[in-house]
Amino acid sequence: MSSTASGIIQTKNSTSAVSPFSFFSLDHKATGLKFVAAASFFLLVGLAALAAALFKSSESVAPDVSDYIVQLWSASGEAVVFAGVLPLLLGIGLYIVPLQIGAAAIAYTRGAATAFWLWFFGVTLLVVSYLLNGGPGGGKRDFVALWFVALAMVLIGLIWVMIAMAASIFAGRAQGMLLERAPYTTWAFLIFSLAGLVLLSVTAAELLLGYVRFENGLVALVDSGQLLPITSSFFTPPAVYILCLPILGVIADIVEVHGGLVLKGRAVLMTLIGALGSIALSVSVLSFASVRSVNLDSMLLVGLIAIVPLVILLFLGGIMMALKSQKHTPTPPLVISIVALLMNLASVSVSLLGVLDPVIQFLKAETTIELVSPIKVGGTAFYDGVYFLVVGSALLGSLAAVAHWSVKLFGRQIKAPVTYLSAFLLVLGTASLGAANVIAGIDDAQAMPTSVDTKEIYSLAGVFGVVLLFAGVGLAGMAVISQLLGKNVGSTTLGWKGLSLEWATASPPVLGNFALAPVVSSSTPLSDENVFPALEATKENEDQKVLTAGGK
Repeated sequence: MSSTASGIIQTKNSTSAVSPFSFFSLDHKATGLKFVAAASFFLLVGLAALAAALFKSSESVAPDVSDYIVQLWSASGEAVVFAGVLPLLLGIGLYIVPLQIGAAAIAYTRGAATAFWLWFFGVTLLVVSYLLNGGPGGGKRDFVALWFVALAMVLIGLIWVMIAMAASIFAGRAQGMLLERAPYTTWAFLIFSLAGLVLLSVTAAELLLGYVRFENGLVALVDSGQLLPITSSFFTPPAVYILCLPILGVIADIVEVHGGLVLKGRAVLMTLIGALGSIALSVSVLSFASVRSVNLDSMLLVGLIAIVPLVILLFLGGIMMALKSQKHTPTPPLVISIVALLMNLASVSVSLLGVLDPVIQFLKAETTIELVSPIKVGGTAFYDGVYFLVVGSALLGSLAAVAHWSVKLFGRQIKAPVTYLSAFLLVLGTASLGAANVIAGIDDAQAMPTSVDTKEIYSLAGVFGVVLLFAGVGLAGMAVISQLLGKNVGSTTLGWKGLSLEWATASPPVLGNFALAPVVSSSTPLSDENVFPALEATKENEDQKVLTAGGK
């Protein structure tokens, strides 16, 4: 092995790099890549179901097909969130976080690898249950029951990965790496995992309660649509904001690497990420959706929703001020990450329109002031639009992450034109889908899946947006597959280089990640001296041997 002046360790032989097609590999990198690949496929399935649901909700469709909208809507939401975005983010985290914290493996290695297969087969059974007329709105009892089992497998798999991720960050960090020194991505994934553990555990508990009610006849088969609220909290603010958490950390790391700077106010930025996680958790405390729906008129929830744009705005302000103070060359990851952050801000800012009516009603009840609500969006498609905007920003941030760490994932960079085109399709699709539902909600169109009377223009605009999202995800997926099928380029850190520990590994990293144990003394370990003290000691011994031999 050899070392560069910056202390980067590079192995000469890249043939020992872990293959994602080692299906039963326990290595966290193989598991992470399998999550990314499978989640991308299931995300396309979810988008296809969403397009069908939106199309069937238009006025031009015969009324008798509206019976299938509940199933299509439920299937699309579960596929997009539980089989798509959440595992996609977790796959990126599984690959990158152990590298960033200087660990040789993920905690509970066998458990994390097993969790993928549990999740994968759970999603497969989930799709089967819907195809055989099960799930919420389903008409066959056995396959409604299968839906419970399949969704439970999916949730347990995701929970298992989050436990492994959090445990790794708490207990697997390199010597000297305090939490406040951890990279932003690692910190964001810690908050994401802890918040996700609570939200997914609450959802699993609601699923168990729903199964007991269904099996004991409290929910009749003809009323199986009543099972829909079990997962509904993930599709409304503020719980849906959990999808923003990892992206904020990824964006901060990308800005530091591609902007050639070290962000100031580190404690503030990390606090903002933690605050967003706490707000996302609030819905699990205030409601138990299968029994008591999420009350978006609650003044506490209204206040929390109203705070989120301020949190994102402060985060964006810190990023933009840092970039303004430093000359930098635009790169695909940097450009896309900034657009993702702007879209994130737009999605949470739109939510402010939804809190106007509850605030005005509160003021009317508590004061003598006569006020008129300009916008009433309760029970409309408005919050569906907010959900789509958040999902779109999460997908855009994920694309930026894959482009940023492509040399670590695949041994080469993804071509810039493909990355930009995919990002353009995602932005346009998200804007079309999100805006169509937000405007439809303001125009008093009912929320899905009951919106069979939605104006056709809104439904078709939504379908157009989903088609663009499908194309953007598909293009990015094909780029990833082409990289995975290609030959590894080599062992050097190609392209841009950062100061966190993942850049001290080969590209792609070999089994075990690090040949020597790193020792961290700052938040930018690769700018420190003796980050690999064992290497320095070896070099000193070799130098001493040379001097001794020369003396003889």
